Amino acid sequence: MQRTVIAILVLILVGGAGAQVSELELDPDDAVDEELRPAITAYREGRLDEAEALFVDYLYEAPEGEDPPSAPEAYFYLGLIDEHHGKLDQAETFYEAALDLREDYPEALTALGVLMSIRGDYDGARRKLERSLELNPSSPITLANLGHVYLEQEEYGPAESKLRLALELRPDYVFARLGLGFILMTRERYEQAVEEFRYVLALEPDNFEAHANLADLLAQRRDYGDAYEHYRFVLDEAPDDFVALQNLGNIYAIIGVYDEAEDYLEDAEELRPDSERVQLLLDYVRRKMAEGPPPGPVVSQVTLDGNAGDEREPILEAFGLRPGDRYSETAVNLGVERIREYFAGRPIGGVDVNVRTTKQFDELAVAVELEVVTGGASTISVIELRGLVDTPTGVVEPILEAHGIYVGAEYDTSELFAAIRELYDTELFNSVSRNLRPGAETGQIELIILFEEVR
Repeated sequence: MQRTVIAILVLILVGGAGAQVSELELDPDDAVDEELRPAITAYREGRLDEAEALFVDYLYEAPEGEDPPSAPEAYFYLGLIDEHHGKLDQAETFYEAALDLREDYPEALTALGVLMSIRGDYDGARRKLERSLELNPSSPITLANLGHVYLEQEEYGPAESKLRLALELRPDYVFARLGLGFILMTRERYEQAVEEFRYVLALEPDNFEAHANLADLLAQRRDYGDAYEHYRFVLDEAPDDFVALQNLGNIYAIIGVYDEAEDYLEDAEELRPDSERVQLLLDYVRRKMAEGPPPGPVVSQVTLDGNAGDEREPILEAFGLRPGDRYSETAVNLGVERIREYFAGRPIGGVDVNVRTTKQFDELAVAVELEVVTGGASTISVIELRGLVDTPTGVVEPILEAHGIYVGAEYDTSELFAAIRELYDTELFNSVSRNLRPGAETGQIELIILFEEVR
């Protein structure tokens, strides 16, 4: 599953017109020589050339043979500036100079550890980052990069632990969420990985790694309609992505659009002529082209939500309809009855099965969304809104409350679907989706709503 390796973090310093200050900067309240403050101010305002000149002047204006009081800070900032300009060797020299003067300088230790990680020296990076963390245990950037080093060394438990700690300190830390999603994929905890990559896209809609990994995960669990959207993004950014071309060909074959399937698979064949899977798919598609398109719409995906996710596979098996099967309301209703039969006689306090369908691929296919809630009436114990960056919660909460969606309310599927539709109709969001998970106590449900804002 791990076809897209997450990028190692290169320190973000300044971008665009304004200053986007790295977390490795000194705190404004840190004790520093007053003569150095104009240089730090210039750096923070994005005037890097001016800042660089001021830092150099500060170092060279000291009496011969002496270092000025804040020389470590000056060397550290010079390293950040060189790293911003891509001069990694020079940046490393400056970080080492800062550490020669102050060996327990956590920001410089982290910066040097990140550079060593970029170079593939994971043992050296580990030593620097672990020491930095001893000095400053609450640094998200140190925790996240140490987690990445553990990941590269295939120590998945410690890696996950460090990345989760980083996210406790900073939930919107995209680098850490990507790393956590990748670890969850590696450890075959696919449902959790999907949630992490969706969270990344709620924060950063154009994140390539999140789109690519999420597309692969969705395709693996046969959510082909959703996977399609993410693969389209991948191909817009990387037209020669073999996995995206192959899987889009497979998706179009499943829904019966054989000419499109053939086009994607032929492009994949050009990239890897020896791929047996591509050849098998092409043979299948060309046989089906001779038969003509399937009669009527087909099922493009069957998704499951609710609080019975730990029984996902047997529930979908009971439902019976699979991607590629011919869609009909009768078939869906029969599938719902089979789900109820699956739960019959179990002491779970009842089961509620709801279905929503959405037409896809120019009405050639239908996505079926199942929601299975066991335990009778459930109370909403937590509502978590993710991805709201520019949209105030004051826009979202009144819509939810108007549909009876608030903490302490009895959960109602139809009202939640209506609320999501109303939120989408505000045209503030490209997408609005939700996840459910069991609450801390029996009879409780936690609701997570994911927003992808229009940017």
